[in-house]
Amino acid sequence: MLIPDQAGITEVNRIIYDELCLEDIKDSSKQTYLTIIGDLKNAGVEAVILGCTELGLLVKQADTDLLLYYATVIHAEKAAE
Repeated sequence: MLIPDQAGITEVNRIIYDELCLEDIKDSSKQTYLTIIGDLKNAGVEAVILGCTELGLLVKQADTDLLLYYATVIHAEKAAE
C-alpha cells in the first residue's frame, strides 16, 4: 500500500476540505488528483482507493486505467447486503 508524498497529502486534503466539501469542483483540482494517481501508478500501484466520499465528484473511472475503489459505493453495497 502506498500513499501520496507529504505535498500530495496536503494538496489532497486542501482540495477535499476547501473545494469539494463546498461543492466547488475545479478542473485544475481534477488534474492535480490525476497527477497524484499517475505518480502512484509509476510507483507500482495497481488500484486506488478514493477513501473520501466527495472524491467521486472529482475523479471518474474513465479518467484513469487504474482500478478505482469508491468508498461511497463500497459502503452502500455493504449496507444493502
